[in-house]
Amino acid sequence: MSMYEGANILVSSTNYSNMGQIYFEQGELFDVVFPSSANLNIGDPVTATVYHQNGILTFQSTVIGTLEERILLIKPSKGARLSNRREHRRYQVELTATVKTPTKGIVKATVKDLSLGGVLFESDKYMEEGQEIDVMIDEKQNITGRGIIRRVQLKDGVFQFGIEFLRTEELQRNIEEYLKRYEESQSLS
Repeated sequence: MSMYEGANILVSSTNYSNMGQIYFEQGELFDVVFPSSANLNIGDPVTATVYHQNGILTFQSTVIGTLEERILLIKPSKGARLSNRREHRRYQVELTATVKTPTKGIVKATVKDLSLGGVLFESDKYMEEGQEIDVMIDEKQNITGRGIIRRVQLKDGVFQFGIEFLRTEELQRNIEEYLKRYEESQSLS
């Protein structure tokens, strides 16, 4: 598998924006699949942002092929590099969570990664980007706080939400304590 295959990609033009997935990468091309019709034409200039496990890459491109919910894009130059815009180290975890939203009420979720600045969780319920929510991660861990949904994507039939914490001293302390215990348990394994 090539470096970018399977990565999420946000493709935007002047009147269209949609999150898709890089289905196939070959030579100088990305084959991008969207959950619905692509609404882009050959020759359209676009801005593409790739969300890769090792960082984020934003570049300008041109649509060179279309087929319903798929497009072909010209890849960025070989000199383009992933940038890591993350301020805090992320820890891959598997924790239960309860999320309270103004529109959906209480929603069950699974935390996939955790950092001092935020959390990535999955749920089968859709929630709006930009919405402020209350999060309680694993009752035993005592990690409770507020956050803002900064990113929403659909992956393998499940919604993933990137949350930025509205930090308080208590929330910061509880996360630091949990991550310290987590690191210690990982070094023993």
